[in-house]
Amino acid sequence: MIRRETIALLRALIRAIDELSDIEFDEVIKGEGRLAFVEFKERLGKTKLKTKASFQISPDDLKMVAQQLKSSITREEAIAFLHQDGRTILKENLVHLAKILGIHVEKNDKRELVEQKIVEFVVGTKLRSEAIRSLSLKGQ
Repeated sequence: MIRRETIALLRALIRAIDELSDIEFDEVIKGEGRLAFVEFKERLGKTKLKTKASFQISPDDLKMVAQQLKSSITREEAIAFLHQDGRTILKENLVHLAKILGIHVEKNDKRELVEQKIVEFVVGTKLRSEAIRSLSLKGQ
């Protein structure tokens, strides 16, 4: 009996791994993501197990992301950083990053909008400030 349960468990794990995207799979292999039991949900009288790779990161890691993001000079550079950094794959992580930076994010904001708000806050503010400082008010 234990053998059958073990085989069923291994089959469920294989299905869960097979459903991962390439990025999620790489993150799990690198140790930056993990497979996690998410929820047991009933639909139409059938019970379905949901699993996914979990990429939630600690607040300290998010503070490091914020510091690295603040070193970006252009909006494009900041966007590229957010797309390449495995810690900012999930919208949930971007929302937490926004909260750390003091940026208001609404629940129904899409991932791209949250990303734009972060980039505009971090880099856009810096660029506008530099533009204002470079203005000559002497009239020449």
